[in-house]
Amino acid sequence: MSQNPKDNEISNEIKSLLEQRDNMNREIIQAENTRRRMKENIKGIEKQLFRKCKHKWEYDQGCAFDDHTKYFCSICKVWNNHYWYE
Repeated sequence: MSQNPKDNEISNEIKSLLEQRDNMNREIIQAENTRRRMKENIKGIEKQLFRKCKHKWEYDQGCAFDDHTKYFCSICKVWNNHYWYE
């Protein structure tokens, strides 16, 4: 019993689609890992800024009445909440 040539074409097409999907999933994972590392690096930089900057605190006009932190530094843009930068 011989295999229909159409079956082979479909199989190759499916293999190609599976490979494309797998490659895209790998790229997504790499991008998410890069994003996570960058966010961690930003947090580290903000911790240093909170300790080293001679802050000029300004009231954030967009804050709601129940926001815990209402002031940010006009120089380095960190918020006046030392708990966030420990």
